[in-house]
Amino acid sequence: LRILTILRMSVNQRILKYGDMLAETGLGSTRELEHIIIQSTQCGLLECRVDEARQEVFVNQMSGYHFTSEQYDYFLKSLQSWSESCSATLSSIQADVDNATSKIKK
Repeated sequence: LRILTILRMSVNQRILKYGDMLAETGLGSTRELEHIIIQSTQCGLLECRVDEARQEVFVNQMSGYHFTSEQYDYFLKSLQSWSESCSATLSSIQADVDNATSKIKK
């Protein structure tokens, strides 16, 4: 989701500021952000130059996916929904494990 968020931002802007990207992606540190940017470039999704001193990313080119803003929004909402569903499933499994553990201890 975070890579897609950065790609979506790249559609309208060629210079991305760290602060804006941190706010949009929900990441907690510049280190995490730089890791996501590196992943994006290694996957061939983003070609860019990072200026750590100015905390900016200069986008040269992004992947060949041609989505409209509405399609990006729909795709992001779908992935967020899937993520929430996975979290709920994980919570349910953890509750079952906790319940089974408490029964074993009795």
